[in-house]
Amino acid sequence: MDPIDIRLKNALVDGDTSATGQVLSGVTIRQLLEKTRDRISSCADGPGGSPLKPYEKEGWGIACILYGNGRTGMPNPGVARARLNGEGLVELAVGTPDIGQGSNTLYVQIVAATMGITPEYVRVISADTRCTPDSGTTSGTRNTAIVGKAVQRTAAHLRGTVLKNAAAFYSFNEEKAEIRCVDEGPAIVVPDRDAIPLVRVAKDLAGVLEVEDSFDPPATPLDEDGRGNPYALYTYGLQYARVSVNTLTGQVTVRKIIAAYDAGTIINPALFTGQVEGGVAMGVGYAVSEEIKLSRGIISNSNFDGYILPTSMDVPSVEIITVPLPDTIGPFGAKGVGEPAIVPTAAAIANAASNATGADFCNLPLSLEEVTKTLEQKEVHK
Repeated sequence: MDPIDIRLKNALVDGDTSATGQVLSGVTIRQLLEKTRDRISSCADGPGGSPLKPYEKEGWGIACILYGNGRTGMPNPGVARARLNGEGLVELAVGTPDIGQGSNTLYVQIVAATMGITPEYVRVISADTRCTPDSGTTSGTRNTAIVGKAVQRTAAHLRGTVLKNAAAFYSFNEEKAEIRCVDEGPAIVVPDRDAIPLVRVAKDLAGVLEVEDSFDPPATPLDEDGRGNPYALYTYGLQYARVSVNTLTGQVTVRKIIAAYDAGTIINPALFTGQVEGGVAMGVGYAVSEEIKLSRGIISNSNFDGYILPTSMDVPSVEIITVPLPDTIGPFGAKGVGEPAIVPTAAAIANAASNATGADFCNLPLSLEEVTKTLEQKEVHK
């Protein structure tokens, strides 16, 4: 049966129940499969790049995922603090560290869009225990959906606080006022009067323009039977892999990856692309070369001459397709994609190697030894 057809036949849909008894909603696996079907079929049927040698075989595979955003039902609040500083800039304090994925940039965009100003008027302080609230860990694909939602709520809280206090101080109708950028920078704009620069507001109302807010997604811990609603939202995705297998040496070469995701509203396309491409690169290493070897409980390949990481030359062409269906929980409908980007890669590559050779690969990585052994066992059991 066609690999896409069998997945369409068995794909989760709204109203299905997960293994923990959670009734799912906003499920988009079918949409991802249908949107990518023609593109995957054209790649599977078309030329795969450099010509194959007689001892090389080529195949393609696909793998689908759903991935929860958060900490599996545990209390998981994101917390943020924001204030209008003396320079009229919005200063955001958030404890979650940006470890390279670009979350601070995302927070700037969320604050700017919520406040009605442009990003250059937002400053972020992160992961400084001296002055930032505990926003939880950078883990569990929670920064965008959970901490980002806390940031959005905090920015909305600050906007309301600024307008309320300024309306009382300057005697204007709060309901008719807005915050936006004018020639002089961010300001409160009220019909029939001059704009009031936020730097002036900050000086006149010093000490009252600081707020803190939080967001904890509506999930529940698993009970003693493993039942519950561990995640409030899920990221859905799939990856297609095209590989060639050298049947003499066992080398698996990944020739192309198509990665398709529903991560809700994509707030920053460049960061989204970087997360997916980085996840694929990690997944390629996990699939074909990275292996921790133990000897009497001690890692025996503790250097990078024995633990083989992929280089830029090992990463194939990556094509990204999005089905951005906004979620109802994350900021502006966004969901996380950091960890989901790596999850299906190895499975898709293993499926592709099986499609190429007719052998079932059940262990990772698909090293020279593992592939050669599996192909030999296949010949023995013919």
